[in-house]
Order: sequence, then structure tokens, then C-alpha cells
Amino acid sequence: MYAKANRDIVRERSKIWMASLRSAAFAAYGGARCACCGETELGFLTLDHVNNDGAPHRREIGGSANLLVWLRRKGYPPGFQILCFNCNLGRALNGGICPHAQGS
Repeated sequence: MYAKANRDIVRERSKIWMASLRSAAFAAYGGARCACCGETELGFLTLDHVNNDGAPHRREIGGSANLLVWLRRKGYPPGFQILCFNCNLGRALNGGICPHAQGS
């Protein structure tokens, strides 16, 4: 009932909570900097599964929205890194290797 009556407040609190989870995850994995190209613009950065096993892992934990909570609960385990979306997609399209790493 409260959530329905106070939709804007709940939405804003949720945004703040998610931003704090994201910030904590970035700090745990080396800071807000792409591990490949060095990009630092927060809007371009994302978490990456180092072993290219993101899709099955997201299915296992119930979707990408749960990843930040899962990471916190597990104590920020190894196997993740911060990448910009370009490097992340480059890895996905290039067999797990960013084009930057190939020198292309």
C-alpha cells in the first residue's frame, strides 16, 4: 500500500540504493575505470564476467538486476571486472578478447 501511494519516493530511494550498490561494486573491482581502455565516464561503465559466463550466471541468479545484490552478498568474489560498454561488447563479438587487446 505504501509503495503504491508513494511511488515517486519509492522510485527515488530505489535509484539511490542501486547507485550505492553499483558504486560499492566498482570500488571492489578496482574503481570506476575500464580495465581495458581506461575509460572513466560512469555512464559508459559496466560489470563484466571475466570468464565470459555472464548469460548463464544471470539466468542462475534471476537476471541482471540481481547481480549487484548477489556480488555484495558473496563479498565481491573474483571473476568480475569493470569494462566500458565498447570493450564489453568488443569482447562479446570477438571470442572473449577486446579488439583493444589485439591491437586492432
